[in-house]
Amino acid sequence: MLAVFAVKVNTDTNNPADVVTLDSIKINNLRNILNDMVTLSHSTEEREQEQVIVDENGNKTTETVMVTVLIIEFEHLSAEDITVQYRFSHSQKQQMRELLRPEYVELWESLLGDIPTLINYLG
Repeated sequence: MLAVFAVKVNTDTNNPADVVTLDSIKINNLRNILNDMVTLSHSTEEREQEQVIVDENGNKTTETVMVTVLIIEFEHLSAEDITVQYRFSHSQKQQMRELLRPEYVELWESLLGDIPTLINYLG
């Protein structure tokens, strides 16, 4: 997502900007990219579940209870998919691929913390 942000903001033909500093406009751009790339949805489902009940005397009984299960679905576009959605030029796609090269994993990790799957997620 950050590679997409870097290329999108830095190569904006109407208002190119650095990506080293953040202001409210860039934060809003970052938030919009996140919303474009990630979809979260949820639902609930009622299920029967066996539950062991222990009374005050230590006697165990099993009864069936209904539980509500929260199901959260997370879907995301790959960096390549978002380049199509944003209609990135060939040059922009090349810039993003460069930022996502394996030799930059350590750079991303130093900026973002210990995220070993960052490149796999973004790519």
